[in-house]
Amino acid sequence: MSIEELKKEVLRLFAPSAEEEREVIAAAEEVVEALRPRIPEGELMLVGSVAKGTFLRDADIDVFVLFEPGIGKEEMGARVWSATEGILEDRRMEYAEHPYVRGRYKGRQVDVVPCYRVPSASSIISAVDRTPFHTEYVRKHLSPEQRGEVRILKAFAKGIGVYGSDLKTQGFSGYLLELLILEYGNFESVLEEASGWGPRALLPRGREREASRFPERMVFIDPTDPNRNAAAAVSDTNYGIFVLAAMDFLRRPSLDFFLPPEKIAGPRKRGTHFVEISLPRPEVVEDVLYPQVRKAVKALMAWLERLGFGPIDYTFSVNGEVRILIEVERAMLPEVERHMGPPLWHRRALNFLDKWEGIAMRGPYARDSRLWVDRPRRIRKVEEGIRDCAEKASWGKNLDASKPWIKIIVDEPTEDLIQKYLQYKLRWIK
Repeated sequence: MSIEELKKEVLRLFAPSAEEEREVIAAAEEVVEALRPRIPEGELMLVGSVAKGTFLRDADIDVFVLFEPGIGKEEMGARVWSATEGILEDRRMEYAEHPYVRGRYKGRQVDVVPCYRVPSASSIISAVDRTPFHTEYVRKHLSPEQRGEVRILKAFAKGIGVYGSDLKTQGFSGYLLELLILEYGNFESVLEEASGWGPRALLPRGREREASRFPERMVFIDPTDPNRNAAAAVSDTNYGIFVLAAMDFLRRPSLDFFLPPEKIAGPRKRGTHFVEISLPRPEVVEDVLYPQVRKAVKALMAWLERLGFGPIDYTFSVNGEVRILIEVERAMLPEVERHMGPPLWHRRALNFLDKWEGIAMRGPYARDSRLWVDRPRRIRKVEEGIRDCAEKASWGKNLDASKPWIKIIVDEPTEDLIQKYLQYKLRWIK
């Protein structure tokens, strides 16, 4: 199948029909008009992909309420909460940088978000204040034909697992993908350029020197704010996945990049051990929780490596509880371990002799110009190493509070977690 044929099929599969598009826009306008008289002090604005005409099927609706600076964030949230009563179903208050309301209208998720009315995206008070400027910029510059190209690029990013700038995903925002289409014109041109990005991507063209002042691996200077990197959320790994997927797609175009094929789990008997760690899920939003889970995993992997258990890889799941699965080479270590001392000629060598003489299991002895001893190992079981890490290393404020209820299971992981681990591979690979 050619790229052009693939693009038509992707639009058929992922883009809304003309009828659905009319229904979504009508629903969004109904929410705005219903809220307008209830918040006369705020300016109502439809933002995001629905406003820009770049949304995929089952799109969410984002409505912003712009308040004059001076009102407090909690007060803005309270006014929006009051205004949405009777309009949105299944309402709940969510909290990011400030509170906003999430609910449903005619079966679709709707976010009603308060923000400040500011003169420019470079003079924001809260992070969401720049969103209206992003919406207006894309609406002004994106052609009707390019809306379809954005949808294809979004479906591609979603298919390879890098779509979304939230801290759970750390990927490409819809706005960044729109900027890439504006920069290069169409879907295949974006992939052709991305396939040659290399270790860093400094964008847009002609502003590479200016972009180089940002520290991230991928940089796209926000056209509404020259002091912001619109690609700042993209992790190094997700940047690399996008580049690799672009290269792979161009040599063998396939729907597998948009609709990941079913994965088959690898063999369970690997001569290793699986350790599952579970904790109660803290009552915080995902953007707060996921960085803490990653911090915990990083600490655990480093701790187990230092202790000698040989951690290989991990996966985790966040639902009703936080569950981390780590594969290790060894679940039990010998009673003895070698302990390295200073160089033989170092002033601390005498202190080392005094400390270990008569109590070491073997030594002190000399090897490779250093002093060594064999000493009793403090931690032998992998579960002891995990509890040692939990006791001494911070996993983040909220996860730390869940540590008293930690559970550790060795070699009996739950089925869904082991399947997730064993099936893990690049999403477009069979």
